[in-house]
Amino acid sequence: MERISSSDRVGLTVPIHWDGSIETLPSGWEAATQQGLDDLTAGKKPTALSAFAIMVEPQMQKQGISALILKTILKTRYPLIPVEKYAQWTNDNEEPFDPWIRVHFRAGAKVVCVSPHAVIVKGTVIQWKEWTDMEFPDDGQYIVSGALTPITIDHKHDLGIYFEPAVWMIHSINPS
Repeated sequence: MERISSSDRVGLTVPIHWDGSIETLPSGWEAATQQGLDDLTAGKKPTALSAFAIMVEPQMQKQGISALILKTILKTRYPLIPVEKYAQWTNDNEEPFDPWIRVHFRAGAKVVCVSPHAVIVKGTVIQWKEWTDMEFPDDGQYIVSGALTPITIDHKHDLGIYFEPAVWMIHSINPS
């Protein structure tokens, strides 16, 4: 894993060997990280770079830094909309609706697929109460501030589970 950092931004990426087929994309960030480690161990030459976390200090946001270092921003406002639909929404200019997807689109990237379960977070009901500062009086789905999808609470199994989706976009560094 490579960490690109300065005092106001951090980018986390992993180089992977990828054959260019949508079917062989890793299912999410954890799978991409494991593949990167496996590829390194096997001596496979990386052919792609998976970027899965970009963090910019709040006081530095809205200054174009994200465009310099390559998560969907507005998806948290629409947690009930499946990412498969959300990733296809467009604005009045026929550009992607989501500002982060739009940054990539303007840089020449294309949405190639989505992974509805890119990251899976499991915890006990008590852990979810601590993490979210919410109460979960019954089983079911709950909207959590900042989450891209609802979390599901199951009291019988003392389990809360969250599936975070990802949008796979391809940037070509060798445009033809």
